[in-house]
Amino acid sequence: MQYLIFSFLLFSIVGCASGRPIILSAELIDEPNIGEVVSADIGDPVLRKGEHYPVPAINLLNPISKDAGLFVGFDIPVQQMLAVYEDENYTYYQATQMIQKELLVGNSPVRGGICVSKKDRSIAKVYVAVGHCGLKIEPDPVLSFATVPIMSELGFLQELLYNGRVGNYVRFLYRDSSQNAEEPENTEDLQHNLDEGNDVVFRGARLEVLSASNKSLQYRVLKSFEDPQE
Repeated sequence: MQYLIFSFLLFSIVGCASGRPIILSAELIDEPNIGEVVSADIGDPVLRKGEHYPVPAINLLNPISKDAGLFVGFDIPVQQMLAVYEDENYTYYQATQMIQKELLVGNSPVRGGICVSKKDRSIAKVYVAVGHCGLKIEPDPVLSFATVPIMSELGFLQELLYNGRVGNYVRFLYRDSSQNAEEPENTEDLQHNLDEGNDVVFRGARLEVLSASNKSLQYRVLKSFEDPQE
């Protein structure tokens, strides 16, 4: 999962007054559901609890090289872009890498990206100022649409990942993260001996192991993590 500081999205907007920055709403994560029988492969999260902002995103699957005139062009490599702005007709996704090509000056990074029509997602253009979507892309870009969870500045995430089985021990990796610079990411290894029972208890959470191998785990969540200390 990708986590970015929420304030990254609040960049200077220059463009049409009728548009607005993307408005995000916080969502709580507490999964899987209590009592649900689920499976996880090695490296997958077994338990997750926290808060995030789901942000619309696009995955650009083919590189773009756009000539915008006699002296100017743009190169955009394959990448994921987050939505940062919208107006009546388009949603604007900001590129993390975009190069402006100028015949007299040379190449230089530029802020911009791809704007996608709200009425027809097959219509996508290059922009260099939000609110001004006008540079048609040929051939058409290959895009897939996604939602990316971004942690808020005060957000906190707890995860327990499955780390395989050795003998009769099931192993896990716990990690928690916060956007608070004074609270760096914390990780902790955990192993449980199935000879002592099938219930794994850790940080207030409890899960029942139904079957386990070195590659996958089938389990039922009995209780989620405790809420983090304020």
